[in-house]
Amino acid sequence: MKIASISDEESGERWIAFKTEPRLTESIFEKYIVLHRCDPILSKFKANYRAETCSLILESETSIASVFPEGFIPVIERLLSSAESLLNAEAAQRKEYDTQKEKKRKSAIQEVAKKLGIPIK
Repeated sequence: MKIASISDEESGERWIAFKTEPRLTESIFEKYIVLHRCDPILSKFKANYRAETCSLILESETSIASVFPEGFIPVIERLLSSAESLLNAEAAQRKEYDTQKEKKRKSAIQEVAKKLGIPIK
């Protein structure tokens, strides 16, 4: 996930609003915020998600012009990508679990049908 731009309308003296590609979702933000809080650089900033515009908002206690360190954007992008990967991995894990559960269900039904000599419809 990449930072595509800064939203002028949503940014202020103490906060900056980033637009991402692909668009940030609330689900990805929920994973991101956990990683954000553990990062020694980013944890100094309060992070919020604005659902109406899919923006990542980072807020500082002082003017943002003086606090963003060099190499800041790659750190955000890495954490956003990690959050997206975590979400995708969880979805794949749920799908695999559901697939295995469905296989067991069908196997049990087939076993009963075979024992009783009744077709499955």
